[in-house]
Amino acid sequence: MKYPNSQNSQAKIIIPDIAVIGAGISGLVCPQRLRPAGYSVVVVEKSCGVGGRVATRRLQGTCADHGACYVQPKGELFSKFVDLLPSRHILEVWTDAGEEFSVSEGISQSTNHSPRYIAPAEMSAIAKFLTPGLDIILNQRVININLTPENTWLLTLETNAQLTTKGIVVAIPAL
Repeated sequence: MKYPNSQNSQAKIIIPDIAVIGAGISGLVCPQRLRPAGYSVVVVEKSCGVGGRVATRRLQGTCADHGACYVQPKGELFSKFVDLLPSRHILEVWTDAGEEFSVSEGISQSTNHSPRYIAPAEMSAIAKFLTPGLDIILNQRVININLTPENTWLLTLETNAQLTTKGIVVAIPAL
């Protein structure tokens, strides 16, 4: 299926099931869970690449991670996901020790002994691991969401391209 990009601003696409807004970790995990349940899903991302807060930016021959500089899994689901990544050479243990700061005690050794992981190539490798087989529209900000008379959702993108879908998942950071 052809999706709109900045060069094709007048395309109107009908998406039968779900549109996910945001291609961070949550926005990429969502279609991985919905597709096995039989839903067709497209992800719409405002940036030029996936990752959200684990994105990597490239400029003048170098790259820089922004947002998360390491991950420390908390919770069963995220821990299981992170456990997959070292064997695929996406993450490696950075340290299992650390320091914490509190106003009352100052700097002290961390009592949390769960390891912290880094992505040696780039943090966006974590997100890229989730993308195979996904339909992702990059460089498109959703600027308007309207309910249609047919009880579907019409998403207007900043290039005036439109998507019609039965459901929406908003997976953007809460600021």
